[in-house]
Amino acid sequence: GWGGLANAFPDPLTGEWKPEWKARGQELKALLTPKEHKRASNSTTDAHFTSETVTGAVWDAVKRLGYRGGLAIELSVGSGNFIGLMPGDVAGQTRFVGIEMDSITARIAKALYPQASILESGTHRVPIPNGAFDLDIGNPPFGDTSITWQYKPEYRGLSIHNQFFMAGLDALKPGGIMAKVVTRYLLDSVDTTAREMMAMKGRLLGAIR
Repeated sequence: GWGGLANAFPDPLTGEWKPEWKARGQELKALLTPKEHKRASNSTTDAHFTSETVTGAVWDAVKRLGYRGGLAIELSVGSGNFIGLMPGDVAGQTRFVGIEMDSITARIAKALYPQASILESGTHRVPIPNGAFDLDIGNPPFGDTSITWQYKPEYRGLSIHNQFFMAGLDALKPGGIMAKVVTRYLLDSVDTTAREMMAMKGRLLGAIR
């Protein structure tokens, strides 16, 4: 993803790059279509690489919680680190669906993991079936922004991070497992609205700070 690389794109107000980034930024713009460039620029705030340390710890937790295989979904799959670093003993038993908005990143995931079903789309525009998945895993986008979900108007007003948590809970079968990288604000926020909505749909099995 493009997280942390905001300098590779021009300032939205001035249309100019920082001097030390101008040559690389112009080269990048020339390599991408206007649509790809815009999406890449928009993703710089939340499309961050998930390290093997993090993915490994999350998969260890999922296995300890009893996951042995089934239908899994990642609502913001990126280039697919959670697929590529899936433990071997569950990889052969898992069918994986991933959704990724950035077209370049989605195409990378498709090329790396042809056995998975990778959808190139914003998750908020996908009619994700309720109660269909055994596992929801991943590193969702963080931020204070809120987006409109075409099929889930009840998510309106929640932060994008909490919207992804709600979508994951809705997608799970009874007894399914959600395991996500989380911001501290999910549990620390003074506003309890999102936590109360999640508590109606799932049971907190554990959290690591």
